[in-house]
Amino acid sequence: MRFWRKIPRLSTILIVLLSLALLRSLLRMDSLIFYERERQHTYILESAEGRISFFRIPGGFTTGTIAFNSSVPEFSIFRNALREEPTTPHFAGLWWGKNPIYFVPNRWFAIPYGAFIAPLLLPSAIRLTRRYLRRRRNLCPHCAYDLRGSPDRCPECGQLPTTSAV
Repeated sequence: MRFWRKIPRLSTILIVLLSLALLRSLLRMDSLIFYERERQHTYILESAEGRISFFRIPGGFTTGTIAFNSSVPEFSIFRNALREEPTTPHFAGLWWGKNPIYFVPNRWFAIPYGAFIAPLLLPSAIRLTRRYLRRRRNLCPHCAYDLRGSPDRCPECGQLPTTSAV
């Protein structure tokens, strides 16, 4: 039961972290590059221009196994993919494609940070709405006990109804 009460707090922490990542992606482009030697594919996870992009490119661009790169957003692989194929399919902010980048065939997709942040707002919104409705019906916001008989303190959980934590 206590785990379910911590979900809104955890989602709030994740919202703050994703918002900071979103702000950083508007200023810088960060790439995590992984080279798989068995299949000889390069996988790139890129955060730039308010979205997260994932690329799978045949062949190797790096000599090592894992590399991290941070640069200005003008060198974004996602931006180059849109330049080479301006009619790239997209729906509700999601982008995907198979078009060649730097004359190399690949597969890629891009998801905006908002697609991650919006579902995380739901637990906090449910909790705030539930507490508001409980207060309006003269119930304890913490345990939903009827407070008509004792409006100063909840006899069930002992909390003050006006100073309950949200």
